[in-house]
Amino acid sequence: MADSLSVIVIGFIAMSAQVLFLREFLVSFGGNELSLGAALAAWLASAGLSAFALGRQADRINNKRFALGGCFICLAVLLLLSFLEIRSIRDYLGVAAGEVVSLPRMAEAGLLVFVPACGLLGFMFSLSCRLSNAGKTYLLESLGSMVGGFSVSLYLIRVCGALQITVFLAVLALSAALLLLRDAGKSWAVRSARVYSIFLFGFLAYLSFFPGWKELESASLKARWRGSEVIDSRSSVYGSLTLIADRSQVSFFYDGMRLYSMPDKPSAEEKVHLALLEHPAPRRVLMAGAGIEAVRETLSEPVDELDYVELDPLNIEMARRHLAPEYQEVFLDNRLSVHNIDARRFIKYNEEKYDCVIINLGDPLTAQLNRYYTLEFFREVKSILGQGGIFSISLSSSENYIRRENALLLRSIYAALKEVFSEVKAIPGDTAYFLASDTTGALTYDYALLERRIGERGLYLSYISGAYLFSRLSAERVDYLERILKQRYTGPLNRDERPISYYYSNISWLSRFRHPLVCALLTAVTERLIRLIVAALAIVMLSAGRKRGVKGAVVLACATGGFSAMGFQMIILLAFQSIYGIVFYKLGVILTSFMLGLVLGVRRGMKFSSEAALSRFRKMQLIFVFYALFLCAALRLLALRQADILLWFGANLFFPLLSVAAGYITGYQFPLANNIYSPAPATISRTGGLIYGVDLLGSCLGSLLVTAFLVPILGIGQTCLAIALFNLVAFYRLKTIG
Repeated sequence: MADSLSVIVIGFIAMSAQVLFLREFLVSFGGNELSLGAALAAWLASAGLSAFALGRQADRINNKRFALGGCFICLAVLLLLSFLEIRSIRDYLGVAAGEVVSLPRMAEAGLLVFVPACGLLGFMFSLSCRLSNAGKTYLLESLGSMVGGFSVSLYLIRVCGALQITVFLAVLALSAALLLLRDAGKSWAVRSARVYSIFLFGFLAYLSFFPGWKELESASLKARWRGSEVIDSRSSVYGSLTLIADRSQVSFFYDGMRLYSMPDKPSAEEKVHLALLEHPAPRRVLMAGAGIEAVRETLSEPVDELDYVELDPLNIEMARRHLAPEYQEVFLDNRLSVHNIDARRFIKYNEEKYDCVIINLGDPLTAQLNRYYTLEFFREVKSILGQGGIFSISLSSSENYIRRENALLLRSIYAALKEVFSEVKAIPGDTAYFLASDTTGALTYDYALLERRIGERGLYLSYISGAYLFSRLSAERVDYLERILKQRYTGPLNRDERPISYYYSNISWLSRFRHPLVCALLTAVTERLIRLIVAALAIVMLSAGRKRGVKGAVVLACATGGFSAMGFQMIILLAFQSIYGIVFYKLGVILTSFMLGLVLGVRRGMKFSSEAALSRFRKMQLIFVFYALFLCAALRLLALRQADILLWFGANLFFPLLSVAAGYITGYQFPLANNIYSPAPATISRTGGLIYGVDLLGSCLGSLLVTAFLVPILGIGQTCLAIALFNLVAFYRLKTIG
């Protein structure tokens, strides 16, 4: 009984910590989904290598219950240390608040944070296999993972702080340790371990029920934002919002990414008036992401209506709580309407017409932000612009010299805009403002005309003046930027299902960290090159491990299955982000749905004898192929959704069910693979660790490659086809071994 409960606890802690730590990791790295890929890769690689390498030593341990109990004690300590390390990792890396972190540094952070705890979890799985059988262990671990994921995602994260949940998981680990040590004998080492567990248990209980945890929570937040004063930090179902005081400014950080700072009148004037002055008489304006000071600037113009779209009401709530009285007055203006809804959804289903639409969300460094720079979004904006209407977005640029990597990003966005709008102009500067209209002649570089409109509207601008416009719109600067933008662009257009600008944006930011070789290599990665690599890998898979016969084919299939399962998970998460823009909200539900499918699949797979295992294993490998094709078609159909009921169905049922199905196929294969590879009980721990390790290593590659390369460059459709090809080759190998 104690052995079974301990395995369930391993799964519960592993999944709960994964959901919790990935959310924290996402915040530490500015909401960039590449951090999810880096974190999951580190998590899976460390657990997989540990299960494979250390699992070989499990048979040599005499008192396995004592060893597993000791691992639980170490795990309790490592959970707390890992949490505090995530909170302080930016300070360790020397990264300032709001600074974007390169992918190599994210990977480094992932290894530093996750290797100790995840490596221990991998070894604990292998050790547990020796106390039972691999199939049962996998089933119980998956069951615990499912319960843990749903508990954290649907309940604990809403009522407890992240540190409190971590302490709870540590207490649970110590409880499992005490349960195992009770039956581990009466040696001096066992008794010492019990005493240590009780002492640590009491200390954690003190942290949980007394003010100690609040002090630790405060200290960990200060470590994350070292060098800045934290005014307030709160989380909602959509994300984490932190207000930072920096000298005389207050900065809003959402999921670790700077939204805007106040007061910052120069920036606010640029965001608003460079667009509004292009229109002869803007009356109805739609704005998203520009900030409260930009809202105030817009209301200084003679507009009749301003619709300000903000998904998370927590942003407005904290602004009203902490900002100066002059900003509070903005909310009393009856021309302002605040809409707490996803901006893209608001635009797609809006039947009103606007004179100006201003989107100011920063560079498309995440899949969530990239949704506002795609061909599909530009078409949606075009549908709500009135006659002579103007659309404005902004991107990081340079006033005098634009790097090659930055130029690639700017051209990709410019190409998508030109595909939709008849006229597109860009205002040069450290921030380039792209203006688009479907009315020829609506846009101008005539600074004298813009200056005249300032006077006609009675605007009192402290930054945007005649001298500023003369300098910003000088013929030399405009010509330089236009030459950059109008160079031949050979890449694909930025689309929802193929977020190439998201890839270019990360290369552009990486170039700022002085990694010329890495940037050159990433820039050289093209659709054609990836297709050649996929084809070459498929050919290698046809011959790899042939000398090992059935065992080689099974190991190859397990690695392919792990790659596919995690690839499917990342595709589902990225597609969800593209359609809904709130992956932080559903991250735990989608990951845990996978574990539910895993439990159901393992339970089903355990019912087959060794004789029938190979036949069933082949069929499940073929089902991976059909699932990849189905996922490709299903996501394309859902992206064309229209009715609210389909949106609700997709977010709450369809995406979780997709994850359940992927988990079911993966879980079904695990006990079958163990039966085929080595049915002998004497080597069950080694076999369980091997299959588990290979599966996790494949998953590691899937999480990293699909997120960083395949989806941005090939798109979701071609990525699904590549995964289908790999599984078809693995099926062929299984089919030809007799």
